[in-house]
Amino acid sequence: MLKVVAFDLDDTLYPEDLYVQGGLHAVASYIEHTFKINRNLIYKQLLAAKDKNPRDKVFDTVLSKYNFYNSFITEDLIRKYRSQALSITLYPGVKKLLDSLKKKYVLALITDGLTVVQMKKIKHLKIDTYFNYIYCTQDEGVQEGKPDTKFFQKLLDDASISSLEAIYIGNDPQKDFLGPKKLGIRTIRVLQGRYGGEEVISGAEPTFTIQKIKNVEKLLNDIKNED
Repeated sequence: MLKVVAFDLDDTLYPEDLYVQGGLHAVASYIEHTFKINRNLIYKQLLAAKDKNPRDKVFDTVLSKYNFYNSFITEDLIRKYRSQALSITLYPGVKKLLDSLKKKYVLALITDGLTVVQMKKIKHLKIDTYFNYIYCTQDEGVQEGKPDTKFFQKLLDDASISSLEAIYIGNDPQKDFLGPKKLGIRTIRVLQGRYGGEEVISGAEPTFTIQKIKNVEKLLNDIKNED
C-alpha cells in the first residue's frame, strides 16, 4: 500500500530555467556595475556558455575572455547567482496537486543542492508546509547527491516504511531513478524540463512515465487500485 509520495524539486515542481535565467541576469548586472561591460552582452555570452559547458564551467568560460578574470571573481559571481531575487513559479497544476495529495499521503522532497539555496526556492514557492520530510543532499563539503541511495534510504527509515510503500517522482534520467530503483522504490518520470528528451541510463528505467506533473494524481490513483 502506497503511503509516501516523494518529489524532486528542480524541473519537476517548477521550471528550473526560470531560476537559471534569474541568476544569470543577476550576474550580468553585477559585471556591468563592477567592470563596466554591457549587461546584455554578458547575459548573451552566459546563455551561450550555459548551453555548451558543464554548469560549473559557465562563468569561467565567459570570464576567460576578459583581462579581469580570476578565481576570486568567479566565487563572487557564484554568490551573486545564488543570492538572486527569485521570480520562479510552480508548473501549472502543482499547487492543486499538492493540496489533494497532502490529504492522502505523507509527502517528501528529495532535491540535490545546498540546503540554503534549495530552501530559499521552496519557501519562495510556498510549498514547504506540504512536506513532512525535506532532504537537500549537497551541503558544503558533502557530495552524496542523487543517484546515491543515502537520502532515499533515510526517507524509508524516517517514515518507518518499506520500499513498496513509497514512490519517487522526478525528471532527470541520469540521477533521479537509479537510487530508488536499487532500493525497490517505484518511480515516475515526468517528461518536462531540460531533460525531457534525454534517454534513461541503462538499469535506471523508471517504473512509470507521464508527460506533465499535473497528471501524477491520476496515475497514483491507478497504482493504488492495483496494489
